[in-house]
Amino acid sequence: MASKFGKLIWRTFRGAFRLFLAHPAAIMSTILAAIALGLGYRLWRVGLRAGLSSLLGLAVCLLLIIVILLARGKIRQWTQRRASERTAEVGKHIAKQAVQEGAELAEDLLERGAETAKGALGTLADEVKGDWERYVAPPGADPSSPQAARCSSCGSFLRSGAKFCDKCGEPLPVTPALTATGHRVQAPSSVITAERG
Repeated sequence: MASKFGKLIWRTFRGAFRLFLAHPAAIMSTILAAIALGLGYRLWRVGLRAGLSSLLGLAVCLLLIIVILLARGKIRQWTQRRASERTAEVGKHIAKQAVQEGAELAEDLLERGAETAKGALGTLADEVKGDWERYVAPPGADPSSPQAARCSSCGSFLRSGAKFCDKCGEPLPVTPALTATGHRVQAPSSVITAERG
């Protein structure tokens, strides 16, 4: 039985100590208020003259209660300010990490985009060159060769058999048609007169 009683006392003491650690200002204020209440009751019972020593103890208890409550308020303000500063520091740190990760990701995306664009531009250049050779350049003529026919007005390449420049619309000089044997075909005089008129 003594063992059970000892365990009960130990648990009670341990619980009271944990409570004191969790709320020290409230516990101390409560203890001092109980002491001040006892001293006030004694002062009331014995009278002012006989309880002069109790009056001093009562004043000290009330003063300590006020000091504890003021200190508790200041400590609470300090801890809240410190917590907000820590939160701001953590927020800055997280933001800095996010910016660094975003910059690394953006750099990687730009590199991949540049490689993709380079490949796409190469493919586009090949397609444009193929289309140029197929549709724009004169058949059998290399656009870079000096023999390719060009417009005398704007300098663009001419299609074979074209009567006007595709770019500027300038009429082109009429070249006589050749027969299969390579001789010039003479147009009837009525066609030549109609073209000049």
